[in-house]
Amino acid sequence: MLRFNLEKGLLLAIALFIFLQGLFTRPKALDTIEYFAPPIEVKYLASGFASQFSDGFWMRSVQDTSYCESQASENRCVGKSWFYNIINLTVTLDETFSEAYYYGALALTVLIKDIPGASIIFDKATAKFKYDWPILYLAAYHALFNERDYLKASKLYLRAADNGAPAWVRLSAGKLAAN
Repeated sequence: MLRFNLEKGLLLAIALFIFLQGLFTRPKALDTIEYFAPPIEVKYLASGFASQFSDGFWMRSVQDTSYCESQASENRCVGKSWFYNIINLTVTLDETFSEAYYYGALALTVLIKDIPGASIIFDKATAKFKYDWPILYLAAYHALFNERDYLKASKLYLRAADNGAPAWVRLSAGKLAAN
């Protein structure tokens, strides 16, 4: 007898849950058109939690790496994209967050095709991390193939070679400097 009442009660609870679920409207998904980047002035609101804010913005940027609000062509983003603004805010809040520089600039170059934005992030990264050869090497690659600035690429390759990059990187720097 008790078992029968428990089963009835469970079935009644499930039916009630399904009925109430249908009464409430589901939240509307946010269109990508409605995205906006927080202003850089957010850094003044961090009040000692800049690193935590930076981590939060980094996690938000990772969720929408492929978003570009205005495209020049199928594979080129115009100007400073939403993703650039989020990455710039992330590295402004926490200047020692090397992964945000590295992967953020790489995503700007490869996924978003925001070449000017990636150049700015790479320039900040090479100024901050003067002896980190993977960042220097990636910035040199970006300068060579996306910016077409052979002198800048040569200097960055040379800095990468001086700080632990493989020996062939020095040869690449020399060949680019000779051109």
